Amino acid sequence: MRFLDYSMGSLGETETHLLDGIDQGYFAADDCQKAFRLATRCGKACNRLKQSQARYLEERKARQRKPNRNRQT
Repeated sequence: MRFLDYSMGSLGETETHLLDGIDQGYFAADDCQKAFRLATRCGKACNRLKQSQARYLEERKARQRKPNRNRQT
């Protein structure tokens, strides 16, 4: 999950750099629209993957706390 945080931070930085490039006249806004759409999709995918991993970890912790009554000691 930590690496997803890094990825999302880098994605935000990239969007900021693109916006700066548009403001400074290096890029046309129309030329960057596809990159912004992809960044939005990537951000959503990263968020959903991170949420999925968090749910998995919570379920795993819950299973470890619950005693296994089927196991013989």
